[in-house]
Amino acid sequence: VSNISSRLLLHFIYCADKKALCQENGEPVYEERLGKGKTPTLFLAGGGDKVVPPQSVRYGYERWGSKKEWLLFSEQEGYEGYGHGDILLGREAPQEVYPKISSWLEQRDIC
Repeated sequence: VSNISSRLLLHFIYCADKKALCQENGEPVYEERLGKGKTPTLFLAGGGDKVVPPQSVRYGYERWGSKKEWLLFSEQEGYEGYGHGDILLGREAPQEVYPKISSWLEQRDIC
């Protein structure tokens, strides 16, 4: 966790309100770049995340241009109810989340 400027925080709020990653004038800035992604990516979402809701993570996942995998850690999927920080710091994360990340990395010979 780090301090961010109030302007950046307001921009994040603006993007969340518009349900899109965009410039301050509303023009898309990130969407067109997502399809150019070349790195295999693991997209993790917490079912109870209010900072980056699962639908926002899914938006990036669906537009990503390379190999990808989607994992939703929600009660409906049989996991603990994960919020934003819980996905790495939650009580059940070492048993439920970490093994999934480790397996994904090992399958790609990354670790």
